[in-house]
Amino acid sequence: MIPTDHLNYDTNVCAFCVICSEINCFGEFTVLNGYSTRSRMATIPITKDIITSIIPSSNLSDLGSTSGRSNDIENDISYLLSWLEAIWDKKQLVEEPSARVKSAIRSCLKDEYNQLEFVKLYNNTIRSTFMRDLKPFLVSNESLIQTVTSIKELQILNSQISKCLGLKDFPREVLDRNMNTLFRSVFSDCNMNFSDKLTKLLNDNLFQSETPQNYDTIRDALILLSSIGLNEELNSITVDIAIERIKTYLFNTCLGLWDTPLLEQINSWIRKKLFPRFSMVVSLSDSDFDETYVYDLIKIAHTELVSLRIKEIFDLVSNYPQTTLALSELHQCVSFKGVNIDTHSSDNIRYNDSTCIGLSASFSNILNFSYNHLEKSSYSQAHQRAKLVDRFITLCNDKLLHSGANTVDIILCYISTIKSFLIIDPKGVLLDKVVRPIRRYLRSREDIIVKIVHGLLNESKENRLIELSDELKNNRKKSIAFDDSTDINWVPDPIDALPDFKKGKVTDIIESLISIFDSKEIFINEFTLLFGKRLLEIQGYDVSHIIYQLELLKARFGETEFNTLDVMIRDIEESKSINSSLVHGNMRFHVSVLSHIYWQTISQFESAIDDSLVIPESVQSQFREVEQRFSEIKTGRGLKLLPTLGKVKLELEVGGTVKPFQVMPMEASIIMLFQDNPSEMTVETVARSLQISEYAASKGLEFWEANHILRKMNNSTYIINE
Repeated sequence: MIPTDHLNYDTNVCAFCVICSEINCFGEFTVLNGYSTRSRMATIPITKDIITSIIPSSNLSDLGSTSGRSNDIENDISYLLSWLEAIWDKKQLVEEPSARVKSAIRSCLKDEYNQLEFVKLYNNTIRSTFMRDLKPFLVSNESLIQTVTSIKELQILNSQISKCLGLKDFPREVLDRNMNTLFRSVFSDCNMNFSDKLTKLLNDNLFQSETPQNYDTIRDALILLSSIGLNEELNSITVDIAIERIKTYLFNTCLGLWDTPLLEQINSWIRKKLFPRFSMVVSLSDSDFDETYVYDLIKIAHTELVSLRIKEIFDLVSNYPQTTLALSELHQCVSFKGVNIDTHSSDNIRYNDSTCIGLSASFSNILNFSYNHLEKSSYSQAHQRAKLVDRFITLCNDKLLHSGANTVDIILCYISTIKSFLIIDPKGVLLDKVVRPIRRYLRSREDIIVKIVHGLLNESKENRLIELSDELKNNRKKSIAFDDSTDINWVPDPIDALPDFKKGKVTDIIESLISIFDSKEIFINEFTLLFGKRLLEIQGYDVSHIIYQLELLKARFGETEFNTLDVMIRDIEESKSINSSLVHGNMRFHVSVLSHIYWQTISQFESAIDDSLVIPESVQSQFREVEQRFSEIKTGRGLKLLPTLGKVKLELEVGGTVKPFQVMPMEASIIMLFQDNPSEMTVETVARSLQISEYAASKGLEFWEANHILRKMNNSTYIINE
């Protein structure tokens, strides 16, 4: 015989298979997935012959102890089987066994060995009856509670039979284990829909109701399910429900809400609402259950909040700084930090700087059975951080980095990205990853330099990039990269940093934008062009504000980078004294003397050099006088009039009303033609008289028509509007 202390029962194999090799009632064996199982088997009911073969005949001592009783073993077996058959026919203990039956029990099941062998045979017979008659009925029940109630009654019946048979501990354990295997087969049947039924039962009565409903009934059902070995399935379903409740709560509470602190509210809800319901179930089946499970549920909630914010990450960045609170809480959830929970307080949850240890061992075991809703990787902070980066880059490519987007909008998003991701990850690892595609795309935009330069120098409220101007005025110093070998506070790069990640990079916005390009020269050239245009339009020779802005730029780019601009500013400053020496008497204009070699990069200057605009003779005569005086003061140097540069102030009287104007020289020359010749004039006549293109003449005439000085007669003829 096989030693009883080495018996190993597989829940998928009849317990009687263990002794089949002794009684030779089965065919050959095969091996499948590591378990011995039969390839051919017939159901073998308990019979007198089989029981007789394993129970020896009574000896003299037996006779002495059972006086007045037949010593015929077969009669004992008959009484015992008849009694058991009556019980299972009625599915209840009909009556206490008679004295004769009790005598038969003592005769047939005199010791643990006889009891164990009998139980094996009994289990085989019960299995056949259960599978044929009871299981279909139990599976067909619509109510899970009804099924559990029926199984509870069968449990009680089995316990009563075990007691009447006087089974010792080990045979009774074998009997109970077999019955539990049969009960579990009911719930594992695909037609049972056990998971759906239990989920609905727990949701309707515990998790979704304001107060627990029918808890005593549910508690009894859960205890029975735990007693038959369904702890893992029960805990798995409970965790799934808890996760779904967390997701629903976060969706209803946190979606689109970015300016309100939420973590404390979430933690409080879990402790006061979710955890009490959760503990009602898990505490019945987990002997290690304690308050640390609160931490596990909070960790799951924070992880699910990260998943929600990952979906919203582009909107969070785009709406910065209104989303600062949400970004700060996202930082707490994705940073490598652990959580301390004061079990004596309902809301006291603190973050520390230690490495996060993850979920508790017991809870992790439960999670192993919850893969339908939860993957292990989703609870890895590195996985969350990677998913956050991937999602943001994808949304950037879809919504921003394309030809239809405005360059200023892209720059603003770039600025928001820097500030937002430095909140999420102050070490800059995530920022380093998400800005790379934006920087590559900005480098390809033709107007990016112009937009950045204008954003830096435009101080008006209409400037959408006023933040750049403000930062230039603040003139923050650049951060300096320290040598790791001399830094006593050195720590290694985070594990998810890219290979070329650099610590200590300049983190201010202006430096980050400038560093998109390999050379600062293109910015210097654009600054020169912009300042040159402003200097040409300046009045009164006041260059103080331009000098102020130039000094700010020098602090950023270096003193020697703006030599050309220094000369251009000096030209305007010196023009003030030159003008006082050259212009006198009835001369009614101011001159600016420009050094040709330094101004030739200014487009207006270059076009003015080649322009042939004919200005009124009264102006020409005054300029010739200025030119002569200049050659006397500056020996060897001459002047060339640039008629299209500068401004002209006019006062025009039309219909008895005097209107002041400040216009370009070409526009002033056009209106003065009508003063000399008040009759109607055509576009062609104006163009020929001033030696300009008909297009330029047409634009000048349209300007005066818009100001109600001229009136259009037909497509090309204009007259003074009297």
